[in-house]
Amino acid sequence: MKRTHCFWLAVAGLILSAGCATTDDPRQGGLFGYNPAAYERRIAERQKTLDSLQGEYRSEQQKTGQLQQELAKTQKEKELLTKKLATMDGQVAAIEKKLAKSKPKTAAQKAKYSQINNDLQNVKGQVNQAKTAAPSTDEAAKRKEIERLNAEIDRLLKEADALSSM
Repeated sequence: MKRTHCFWLAVAGLILSAGCATTDDPRQGGLFGYNPAAYERRIAERQKTLDSLQGEYRSEQQKTGQLQQELAKTQKEKELLTKKLATMDGQVAAIEKKLAKSKPKTAAQKAKYSQINNDLQNVKGQVNQAKTAAPSTDEAAKRKEIERLNAEIDRLLKEADALSSM
């Protein structure tokens, strides 16, 4: 009996020692593993993680807003450049009509007519090239090219007017 009593006492000691094991994880704390300081520490850690994640989320939302504004600005500029190119097509067609109506009589007029016509064909090809340029092309460079082409078209229009009025 003394032996069974000692046996049960040893078993109870093992159970109590296993139940008293302390850990920060409440799922592994056992029956007697309640530790308020550990719970508070875990809550503080999780709150810190949550605050950090919420800060990152706000930062990413702000970046998304900025990117959306940049995208809208880029799309508006692209639309504006497309409209300018369409206007330039109309101007080129008007110059072609003026040239078709003009009848150069002298050799100088014929040379000027030929020069204007060649320049106009070059500008027309450059306008078409600007239209088909890759979307990834730098918008600022594209804008400068369109402005240059617009100035060239204006020059050709004045020369065509001068030639047709002779």
